[in-house]
This record gives sequence, structure tokens and C-alpha cells, in this order.
Amino acid sequence: MPWFVKIEEGIVDKPTFDRYVPAHLAFVQELIQNGHHAQTGYWKQKGGGMLLFEAESMEQAREIVARDPLVANCCVHYKLHEWHVVMGDPIGLDHCPNHDDAAIMMKSGRANPVAVECL
Repeated sequence: MPWFVKIEEGIVDKPTFDRYVPAHLAFVQELIQNGHHAQTGYWKQKGGGMLLFEAESMEQAREIVARDPLVANCCVHYKLHEWHVVMGDPIGLDHCPNHDDAAIMMKSGRANPVAVECL
């Protein structure tokens, strides 16, 4: 599946933004459980972040982003890009000596790509 990146900038005050963070994290966990290999985080300097995930198409990626509570509640401006990986492993398994075992666990839904440790 292609990779997509949502790059966002916060547009509301911190208390308003923080009110929707738990729902955003639950949304990302749902994406992980549904096989989208999502990862999310914020910039160290205040004011924005990124969501990286797999989707079947740009159309599906747009639908996914529209369901993000930070987007649905008008907390961020964002840009959505399809990301073509040229080199590397976006889900971070290249360093694992048992890469194949970890990949099988992830594909089966038995592991979260963020939490997979080298087996």
C-alpha cells in the first residue's frame, strides 16, 4: 500500500487542542489495528505535527484524514502528501535480526509497528 503523510499546523489555543488529543490518539490506534501502520507525533518546536500511514489510494487517505478528530474539530490546517519511499523501512523493521517474524506479526495484526521490538 502507498504511504501518506499529513503535515499539520495547530490553529487553536492549547487548551482547545489538548481537549481533542485523546480522541486523536484513539483514532491513530484504530488505524494501527486496521493495518494502516500509522505513526503520529508533534514537532519539538511548538505548533504542529505529522501523521504517517498507509492507505489504498489518495481518496482513501483523504477519507482517513477527514475522520481525524483534530481535523474534524478544526484544530489544525494540514497538507496531505503521498510519500514514495526511495530507501529505508518506514515502519522501522530493517534493524531487527528477525525482521520476517516481526513483519508476520504486524501483518497479522498481532503487533503495533511502533511497539515491535526485535524478536
